[in-house]
Amino acid sequence: MSCSLIGAAGWLVYVIAKLLTDVVIGSFFGALCVGILSTSTSKLLRMPATIFIYTGMIPLVPGYGMYNTMQKFSYKNYNVAFKVGIETYATSRELLRWGYF
Repeated sequence: MSCSLIGAAGWLVYVIAKLLTDVVIGSFFGALCVGILSTSTSKLLRMPATIFIYTGMIPLVPGYGMYNTMQKFSYKNYNVAFKVGIETYATSRELLRWGYF
């Protein structure tokens, strides 16, 4: 139950931050929320933090961005493909940087 609540909280923070700024900053704050909540919950329940981090990060993974990048490349729409690809890379980088602090 706590894993799903951590994932939902991370997603909520991501959506709110994305509306106020952009996708990369939203991913940063969503991953930061998941990391803090996972660490706190692991200490409270005396369980490994990775259990909560992995399940909390799944909703934040930019799978659609990767799919969309490959689709734009296959349609030879290179400008949009590079734009979406760079945004997806930046989102993934923020998740890796702040999700596992």
